[in-house]
Amino acid sequence: MAVFAVVYSGVLAVILFGWPADEMVVGEERGIAVSFEKIRRPLTRSAVVELASPGAGAPAGHVVWLMRDPHHEAGQFPSDQVALTATPLTGNSVLVTVTVDPWGPERVESGIYRETVVVASGADSEELPLVIGVGQRGGKWAVVAFVVIATGAALGLIIKWITEGLTPQAALMRRFDALRRTMGWGTNGRDLPLNARIRLNELEDLILRHDLARTEQEFAELERHRNSAAVLASQTAVLYDQLDAVSDAIEQCRDKVGRDDRKLADAAVDEAYRNLVEAQSWNWPDRTDEIQAELRRIRDHLILTGHIVGSFLRAPRNQALREAVRLLQRGQTELAEEVYNRRHQSRDVEPDLPGPPPGDKSAEPDGGAGRWYDDLEPVSAFFRYARVFAGCASVVVVSLVGLKTQYLDNVTFNSNLSSWVALGLWGLAVELSGVAIVDVLARLGSGASATAARQAL
Repeated sequence: MAVFAVVYSGVLAVILFGWPADEMVVGEERGIAVSFEKIRRPLTRSAVVELASPGAGAPAGHVVWLMRDPHHEAGQFPSDQVALTATPLTGNSVLVTVTVDPWGPERVESGIYRETVVVASGADSEELPLVIGVGQRGGKWAVVAFVVIATGAALGLIIKWITEGLTPQAALMRRFDALRRTMGWGTNGRDLPLNARIRLNELEDLILRHDLARTEQEFAELERHRNSAAVLASQTAVLYDQLDAVSDAIEQCRDKVGRDDRKLADAAVDEAYRNLVEAQSWNWPDRTDEIQAELRRIRDHLILTGHIVGSFLRAPRNQALREAVRLLQRGQTELAEEVYNRRHQSRDVEPDLPGPPPGDKSAEPDGGAGRWYDDLEPVSAFFRYARVFAGCASVVVVSLVGLKTQYLDNVTFNSNLSSWVALGLWGLAVELSGVAIVDVLARLGSGASATAARQAL
């Protein structure tokens, strides 16, 4: 917002102070001056003319006319849009009244138009200068009007987004975070059943898409089963800690055993990891009891795996231990336990092996393979930020319609502060009211039709 304010202030400063100022000096020591500035409704001005001799004493005795159409170097002001009347006062004084309409029926370009009004009474006549000033509405002032309307529309859009979108969404996100903590999400949701993770991610997506009906339904379903998810998450966390402990023990022996022996031990641990991941993929919450039973079985399996792998790393040449590790790798837990118990009862313990000789590359870890999703095409920014683009398009369309209907075609617009504030408030009100872009365009069409009808009259 701070950056936007700085950029916005800079644009206005360039427009208002960097561009040449409009110069329209309308005024005469003697005569009638009609200055429209930016207003376009008809204006009436008057002046008193002193004739050399008294008139006939009746309005019919005085005649007033323009010598020709008011003009300047680029065009002329139609004389039928200038109404003149002469009203006798006392003695030889005549009140000349001029009513000028710059937009009816023809729109006159901006500029300063000059001509002479002739007032006659009998043989006596008097000339009166007439100056009509039509201020500039285009150029930088049209840009200023667009910026003012766009600012109001943007503020209205932000207020509407905060009140109607962001505030309810923030409340739902707080509720979502509380639910996720209660279910045992942790840092990445690793301990939860796979179906619970998927449904939580879907719920977050529903909140971001403001799908309130489905969001409430999904909240009710997950909150009903959050206790069972929390129990499963706590049991699974213990199993992952056991897996990490066995993996750390294997890593600490990397300088004492060769790469093949270490791979064999890793394979046994991987089998336990696959069993755990498969148990998490079972359908939750329908199979909650079955998942709990499987987690208890995996716990016993991990305890046995820790004992066998630890013994194997201390005596990798022992064939019984090697066979037990291979049985664990194939998932034959009971046979592996039987072989390990026989070896333990026979006290068949072999001495530890020395570490690999210096320069043995077998202890070096393999290079990691590329990830399968590296080649996926990224989601187009147009779809990722569709709401932002829609909001910007709405502000631009509303600003253009406001520029047309509230500034360029508005006969009552003036250059005072009230008119500029009204422009910004119009844009803000349109966005706050939630008027669709189609309705705004319909206003433009109706405004154009009304203008055409007025000109036809």
